[in-house]
Amino acid sequence: MIKSKQMLLNDKELIDFVNKTRQQGKTIALTSGSWDILHVGHMRYIQTASTQADVLIVGADSDKKIKKRKGDDRPIVPQNERIEMLSHLKYIDAIYLKTTKHDSNKLIKLVEPDVLIISKTTNHSKDKYEKIKKYCKKIVTLEAQAQTSTTARIRLLHVDGKKELANKLVEEIPKLIDKLII
Repeated sequence: MIKSKQMLLNDKELIDFVNKTRQQGKTIALTSGSWDILHVGHMRYIQTASTQADVLIVGADSDKKIKKRKGDDRPIVPQNERIEMLSHLKYIDAIYLKTTKHDSNKLIKLVEPDVLIISKTTNHSKDKYEKIKKYCKKIVTLEAQAQTSTTARIRLLHVDGKKELANKLVEEIPKLIDKLII
């Protein structure tokens, strides 16, 4: 399922991975997200993030964490599938599952990255930014890498589905009325 090069790590494995990477003199970049319905913006973001250091660690939000933040109808793609898809990306060296049990900065504190990559589309308050800054040598904020987003894709599916339903209703209601009148 998951390639050996791109691992899903628990806390201890992550700390060991970070220590070995640093012993080899390599720099570490860290980013995280939901990665629900992977799209070209995600791919470009991950590729750009990987250019910021020798090794890229990616945090992936658990299903429960996404539901808590984005609502009961999310995620669309279950965490095991999202993690497996991420594991196939050559730009990612390690993956860590972020759960609701973790405080919001746990992964950053565990890794203490040379470079933390955050998206400009994620709203980080000045207070949160200051809190995470002390665990990172450098923070790089990336612009959106595409015009699309997962939320936009979901909205499009809903709109298209509603249009299709409306068209069918317009077609079928006269037939139903005819049957009721006769």
